[in-house]
Order: sequence, then C-alpha cells, then structure tokens
Amino acid sequence: MNIPLDKSTRTIKIPALVLALLLFFVVLYYPLFQNQQAQKALALLVLVGILWMTEAIPLALTGLMIPVAAVFLQLVPTGDAFSEFAHPIIF
Repeated sequence: MNIPLDKSTRTIKIPALVLALLLFFVVLYYPLFQNQQAQKALALLVLVGILWMTEAIPLALTGLMIPVAAVFLQLVPTGDAFSEFAHPIIF
C-alpha cells in the first residue's frame, strides 16, 4: 500500500517503512554492545540504511531526519547536529 504525497510519483511505501522501524527498535533494544551509544548509533544506521535502500520515504527527508534522530537518541548535542545547516557556503 502506497500513500501518494502529491500528483508526482513520490509515495510513502508503508511496508518498507514498517520494516525499517521494526528493525530499528529491535537493534535498539536487543543488547549487542555493552556501550549504549554504540547500540543507538547502530540502530540509527540500520534505520537510515533501510530507508535509503528501499526509498520508503523521499531521500531528502531521510537525510534531514538523521540529525534530528541523532539528537533524540542523545548521540550528539543539538548544536553539533545542526551546525552544518548554518554553514556560510549553504547560505
């Protein structure tokens, strides 16, 4: 089942999104590492990798989601996560 976002061909692929979120939470809560930060980073890598490979959501949205998720998972401070968005070359 696909949900159209607009009249173009962009859609949200529900099965791939559910699979990505399911594997994210499995990796996040199944103890693979003693270091909790490494566990969170691997879970984020799995989520983003699956979303990019399946294109479950648009690639730009996946890319913008990474720093937000890293802040929510407490992997990096907010200033460090979003500092490159304010780089002088971008603006």
